[in-house]
Amino acid sequence: MFTANVGDSRSAMAAVKVGAGKVGKDGKPEDVVEAHDLTEDHAAAKNVAERQRVLKAGGKISSFGGSERVLSPDGNCALCPTRSVGDCEFGRDVVICTPEVVQHKLSPADRYVVVASDGLWEFVEAQAVMLELNHCKDISGACLNLVDYSQATWFSTCGGYCDDITVVAVELPISAWSSDVPGNGSTSGQPTGGGAVERGDCSPNVQTCHRSGDKVDGQSSVPGSAAAKAQPIVIKCLDLPSNFFNRTGANRSRGR
Repeated sequence: MFTANVGDSRSAMAAVKVGAGKVGKDGKPEDVVEAHDLTEDHAAAKNVAERQRVLKAGGKISSFGGSERVLSPDGNCALCPTRSVGDCEFGRDVVICTPEVVQHKLSPADRYVVVASDGLWEFVEAQAVMLELNHCKDISGACLNLVDYSQATWFSTCGGYCDDITVVAVELPISAWSSDVPGNGSTSGQPTGGGAVERGDCSPNVQTCHRSGDKVDGQSSVPGSAAAKAQPIVIKCLDLPSNFFNRTGANRSRGR
């Protein structure tokens, strides 16, 4: 499996050893979940190598909003990631779009792959994410639990601000469920995870670590509980004018 990364979103995966852990309260051995990151964030605040690359290319880095960011040449814009697709106003040699590619040889124990924006990873570590996926029978429901928890933590930590939170999870092996997807031999009109997600018995079990290392319990008593449960959103772009993206790019270059 190959992962190509540009920016400060992150990919992680986990292997699951079924029944290899200690005996749980139900008298059955628990699974052992071993998570690790597949990619390293391209962020000025976290990645020393990226900071050095930016400075060597003639870029500027300064503290802004409590975090180190790349500054545009005129000093009017600041950017967290050091690589992105776009953001040309920071200099094509400074904020580059070259991806870092990681190869991972899959094993029979590999169970979950997650790609998520930094809105999730700011407060939740990969191990906590994978434990939540393995705790729920429906990984779509688990993803909604993680979004709920992250959203509530953002609001309780940063007042009224919440970064974007996007989570994509895949359960391995793909062959176990791909036949349910329309076009892959499915007889149903929707994939098994499509539409509104019913969490059923997928009660939140999030255990997470702040960057300080303190453990936080993510049960229903999450601090600053989210006002509403997150719901999956489907966005369709239809009949966009031919110059839509050109116009958007022009607005970006003007700082709008």
